[in-house]
Amino acid sequence: MYNPADDSLVGEVNLAGPAEVDAAVSAAREAFETGPWSKFTGAQRAALMNKLADLIDANGDEIAKAEVQAMGQPIAVASGWIIPAASATWRHYAGQFFEERSAISRR
Repeated sequence: MYNPADDSLVGEVNLAGPAEVDAAVSAAREAFETGPWSKFTGAQRAALMNKLADLIDANGDEIAKAEVQAMGQPIAVASGWIIPAASATWRHYAGQFFEERSAISRR
């Protein structure tokens, strides 16, 4: 991955073929079925998603710098819109767990 502003190398991306994609999907399915996430309540899932949003907010400056290097975004766009939108998205979906439960209980 090259910084579009100065063509400096800022990272590498490994490409996956069909076999790697199939292996990743199988591993994700097994992790979901045997790991804790599928057993978590909506409140537990929401708490983790909100924690991720908190971490995005707490590390926003560092994430914005990476976004600027990788995508060439102006820092004002990265720190003023992209990073806040990312944490807001996680908070939104965390809230969906409670809205769904509330809607189900009203039926």
